[in-house]
Amino acid sequence: MHWARKVGIGMCFIFMPAVAPLWALAFDVEVETMIRILTLLFVPGLLLALGGRALDSEE
Repeated sequence: MHWARKVGIGMCFIFMPAVAPLWALAFDVEVETMIRILTLLFVPGLLLALGGRALDSEE
């Protein structure tokens, strides 16, 4: 598996908006604010995980 896909999958798990209440407790901010921030970080993770080259063309 390409390294970018591994990073993307990790970002998807870490920045999943469903865990926003835990992040909000850790950083002492509103949950709604944390959902917005995590969504902005989650989308690039999805792009890394699902985008790029096909699995067949790995070197």
